[in-house]
Amino acid sequence: MKPLAPALILALALASAHAALADPATVTIGAGTAAVGEIRTAPLSRATLASHVTAYGQIVDPVLIAAPGAQLAAARGVVAADQARARLAGGAERRAIDLYRAQHNISKSALEDAQSAAAVATAELATASARLAALQTKIRSDWGTDLAAAIANRTRPVPGLERGSLLLVEVSLPMGQALPSPPALAAAAAPDGTRLVLHLLGRSPRVAAGWAGQSLFYLADAQDSVAIGTPLTVRLDTSAARAGLMVPKSAVVWRNGGSIIYRALAGNAFAPVPVRLLPDDGARYFLPQDQAGPLVPGSRIVVQGAALLLSAGTTGKPQPKRDEP
Repeated sequence: MKPLAPALILALALASAHAALADPATVTIGAGTAAVGEIRTAPLSRATLASHVTAYGQIVDPVLIAAPGAQLAAARGVVAADQARARLAGGAERRAIDLYRAQHNISKSALEDAQSAAAVATAELATASARLAALQTKIRSDWGTDLAAAIANRTRPVPGLERGSLLLVEVSLPMGQALPSPPALAAAAAPDGTRLVLHLLGRSPRVAAGWAGQSLFYLADAQDSVAIGTPLTVRLDTSAARAGLMVPKSAVVWRNGGSIIYRALAGNAFAPVPVRLLPDDGARYFLPQDQAGPLVPGSRIVVQGAALLLSAGTTGKPQPKRDEP
């Protein structure tokens, strides 16, 4: 950077002494002063920003899905077998009753045996049905309504999880946070940099170990580098994207707790624009368009030397319009 001209240094020193006495004003300087003071401008670029939550994710072992599915199939098989036995025993009981009533064609002992067999078959069916219902309740409590239905009916995503073409990701929000309407899509990153696109499957009925926030289930296409148990960093957008402008941090100056950007006008004039900024990343701020005032995409703002203009604009004195010697 070139050294400042003595006249500019003196002007800025006087400005600093009066900075607390006046609001920033439009500053007009000569082209030579702008060059010496390293005043540089750049156009504002259009941007969008969505509020988001950073959550923790982990790849779930598909065996944990396959096991209850197998248990459910076995329990259903037992119920079906007991239903068949109960139907047979019930039919035998009815025939025995008819035969006994018709001139006692069978003995009372045979009738009682048929009635006993029917009662046993009915009890066994009730027991098997209760076990099936308890298993279904446990699966719902472990995996939630949506995933439990898929396990029960062997519908998507269960076959894909068993084949290894899909990954089940349990996403846990930080303590105290919940999303009334979780986003249908989310972005995840593995420790090795592998990125995954997550598709919402449903809510998890449990809180993951070590976390105290809401949990969700998402699906992703399988990746060779992402193994079972891999931890993921997940970004969940919590609102619709807002239109706005991207502002370099070097363009922002602060006064009385507020932020100011200098807008370049014609004739080497620079007007202060108070703004309310949202953080975006380490080098930029996001300025919502509905709070940008006269600033629009393409507006030129000062990206170097804004502090010099702030000092000059708070002296309360007219600024020189000609090049300084």
